[in-house]
Amino acid sequence: MVSQRTRRRLTSLAVASLTAGCTAIVGIDEDYQLDPGYGQAGSRSTGGTGGAGGSPTGGAGGSGAGGSVTDGGNDVSSTGGSAGTAGRGGTSGSGGTAGGGGAAGSGGTAGSTGRGGASGSAGAAGTGGSGGNAGSTGGAAGSSGSAGASGSGGASGSSGSGGTAGAAGAAGATGTGGAAGSAGAAGSAGAGGSGVDAGDASTDGSPDAPDDGGSDGAADAPPDIPSPCGPGTKLCAAVCVPTADPTYGCAGASCAPCEPNGTATCSSGNCLVTGCNVGYHQVGNVCVINGPEVCNNSIDDDGDLRTDCLDSDCAADVSCVGKCMDAVTIACDAVVTGQNNGGAGSTSRIASYSCSAGSYVGSEYAYRFTGGSSQRVYAELYGLSGNLGLFEVGVPTGSQCTAGTSCGLYSDAVSTSGAEAFGFTTQAGQDYYLVVDGPSSNNYSLSVQCSTVDGCWPVKPIEAGQSFSATNNPASGAANITNNKLVVYDCGGFSEIGPEAAWIFTPTVTASYRIRLDGLATDCDLYVLSGADCGTTCLGPTTVSANFNPAMGPTGTSWEMVTFTGVANTTYYIVVDGYQGATCNFTISMTQL
Repeated sequence: MVSQRTRRRLTSLAVASLTAGCTAIVGIDEDYQLDPGYGQAGSRSTGGTGGAGGSPTGGAGGSGAGGSVTDGGNDVSSTGGSAGTAGRGGTSGSGGTAGGGGAAGSGGTAGSTGRGGASGSAGAAGTGGSGGNAGSTGGAAGSSGSAGASGSGGASGSSGSGGTAGAAGAAGATGTGGAAGSAGAAGSAGAGGSGVDAGDASTDGSPDAPDDGGSDGAADAPPDIPSPCGPGTKLCAAVCVPTADPTYGCAGASCAPCEPNGTATCSSGNCLVTGCNVGYHQVGNVCVINGPEVCNNSIDDDGDLRTDCLDSDCAADVSCVGKCMDAVTIACDAVVTGQNNGGAGSTSRIASYSCSAGSYVGSEYAYRFTGGSSQRVYAELYGLSGNLGLFEVGVPTGSQCTAGTSCGLYSDAVSTSGAEAFGFTTQAGQDYYLVVDGPSSNNYSLSVQCSTVDGCWPVKPIEAGQSFSATNNPASGAANITNNKLVVYDCGGFSEIGPEAAWIFTPTVTASYRIRLDGLATDCDLYVLSGADCGTTCLGPTTVSANFNPAMGPTGTSWEMVTFTGVANTTYYIVVDGYQGATCNFTISMTQL
């Protein structure tokens, strides 16, 4: 029944799969062209030809001895032996020694310069031939050493060094009647060899270097292995695969998969595990095999997402005394029915809570709730078959639920089987455990509701069949009173600028319910709100009562009354608000019709 006052009407306030082409690249060098043996020295009269550069240093040039003196008193001269031909890659032979006596012997012909060494370390250019030593007693000057020829560089190696200039021939000593020989001119430096392919010292080059057809590293080094794969790919088991494929180790050198026991993705060249196979669980960025839960190492050893004492495997472990077990996770706007604090998933570890002076020797059952930043949460325990209490234990995310130090709120009527309820505000980075405990095991249902508005705080429960004295006066200290959080309700349109008193109600059966206020001496109004929020949204257009006429009551006081259909296990809010700022004392009662 709804009676409308006529004196007040106000306006309402408003990995890809991949396909890679393979292209073989073949490198060529000249290692095989430069491979003869070591040279032999020449005879004493004519320099021997230096050996080719089979080794990094060619054979030494033969030194040609000067011709013997035919007649030391005559002007007959001997000709010095010609210098030995330089070994390839070796030092050129020195010029022959001039004949003694008589006219000066002509300077020995400079040795020809060596050519570059074989591939690997580039062969040094041949040293320039030394100038002929001048003949004694006025012989003709020794001819200048010719320049060293450029060393031909080995494949992919460092360039050959320039040939050393030939030394100038020493002036001939003054002979009898002979003119002093002039010094031989210095030979010019040999040109540097070109760089093509010197392999490194331990292998035949980098893995992607072109094959040079030989071994230019250590004797037992493997040959160069050319990579047939293009940019962004690598060769794994004869297949070109993208470097971003976690099945082949991302961009690492290894072709082993990122995570052999799960799934992964590549992030900036690093493996990132995204899931683990059955029988494995993730620890950090690795999938590890499931094993028995160790109850005091802060690790989820068996992969069930519950660590240490939060895991049912540790239900009887002595290290878990005084700690809640993480029985089940519960979310916003959830109702669970048919529960028992001694059922499967319960423990009997906690006998006391830091927020209550009571003793709780029975079993406890804990629910984990994780909310957002500054979120309003209303929890109600209803439909009890015996005395139970409801506790809120807040800890940092992932931490153990320790009732002895972390209990923040509780609701416990101690000796009755009536409903219990409270409200709290969540913080980011916190887990909240809603623990049901009591002296013995009993049945119950639990409702957890979240509000998106800063409305009333329905931290008191009400049930059908209950009647008790109440007030909306903040000075009373009642926990369910807020001061003018709600002003205009969508089903009333009145200026409700007084404080609010609120209750939470969740029926166990679908039925008609009547809420009544009696003994009002001042003007307070009654609203029934929907369960979505404890805000200004009414359950329906008729779930408001706004009477005021003291003569209507038998004792000169007024009353308010709302009848509505309550659906089983659906949460509603009952709010008493002060019209034009009124505060009221009253009796509130609920009846199932």
